Amino acid sequence: MALLTSLAIEKSRPARVLVCDDSMLNCRLVKNTLEKRGCRVDTVTSAEEALDLNARDSYDLVLMDVEMPGMSGIEYLRAVRDRMAEQVYLPIVLLTAKTDQTSRLEGLEAGATDFITKPFDPSELTARIHNHIAAKRVHDSLMVTNEQLQRERARVSEIQQQLLPRAMPRVEGFRFAASYLPSSLAGGDYYDVIVRPEGPILLAIGDVSGHGIPSAMYMSILRATLHAHVSAGNDIETIMERLNTVLRHALDDFTFVTFYLAEIDPATGAVEHCSAGHHEPIVIDLPAGTTTQLPVEGTLPLGVQDSLDIKSSAARLTENQRLLIYTDGLTEEQDSDGEMFGLEGLLRACSETASLEPEVACDRILQALTKFAGGSSPRDDVTLLAMDVRGFARDADRWAGL
Repeated sequence: MALLTSLAIEKSRPARVLVCDDSMLNCRLVKNTLEKRGCRVDTVTSAEEALDLNARDSYDLVLMDVEMPGMSGIEYLRAVRDRMAEQVYLPIVLLTAKTDQTSRLEGLEAGATDFITKPFDPSELTARIHNHIAAKRVHDSLMVTNEQLQRERARVSEIQQQLLPRAMPRVEGFRFAASYLPSSLAGGDYYDVIVRPEGPILLAIGDVSGHGIPSAMYMSILRATLHAHVSAGNDIETIMERLNTVLRHALDDFTFVTFYLAEIDPATGAVEHCSAGHHEPIVIDLPAGTTTQLPVEGTLPLGVQDSLDIKSSAARLTENQRLLIYTDGLTEEQDSDGEMFGLEGLLRACSETASLEPEVACDRILQALTKFAGGSSPRDDVTLLAMDVRGFARDADRWAGL
């Protein structure tokens, strides 16, 4: 059969096999059999020599005799497996005259891939080794592909980070801060702070369902659409409607976006805000550390249906208040017992950090979340966006954007 005629699975690189047997006759028999099938074969007569070669060279398979003077084949197995990195796959086939289950179980527990009983049949030897080398080639190819995907994901993450604000705008009487913690190299959370030319401040935060590269791509569509309609001077209800229209056509059937958009008058603290399936923001009284949720009329998430009944709500912020908006990756994070951090945990963290600058407060809240989760990576993307009101700019010329 074609599979058995050659072990040179890749013509450019024949399979490399290391044979270890204390009998030179057995080594020559195996070497001749495998070289006829296109392999490159090295032979040694001790497990210690085999370990030394493993440290200096790479092989596609090792054929090891169990009964060896000095270090046994089983001891070699344990030693080489201890030294190998987890991502390295090296098939090790044991040559043994033993057929009892106890010996085979000991070999499997030590990390043997397969057994061949001596005296071996050349056709069986060739077929078994071919299969194991083919499996290793598939494994190695998958590892290369995975590394390429990781590099691509890292690049997507870099691009995504460039889509988030590089620096917060400067508006007299206001301070802005954000913390973003993706669950993977690329995430689906988005936040922004935009100052309109005439002065009003826009706060935006969105959460694309799921995470990873697809969510990051949808997030980029969300950002581009938002900025286009802000530049056009549209009000926030119109912006939300346009976002829904674009995302309805762009998203797949299983993806949606929760989104919150607020417009703040820096001269008065007046707030007009909308929510599409997103959490209500939190208002923290900075001197007292008390917290309340800011009611907002909501609707379904963006992209769920062709038309949404978007209605804005009105509110007002006063001096020495902090407005905090967030994504549900924060409140839905779990500890080892499956308990969620929850709104209660977030409100407590907001109260405990009320005396801190917004940048520090956001970082401390994420630290509290990480501690709650036992130091593990978040299950979902986590985003916090904070705005402190220190005073109001009565003169429209007193605000400054980037």
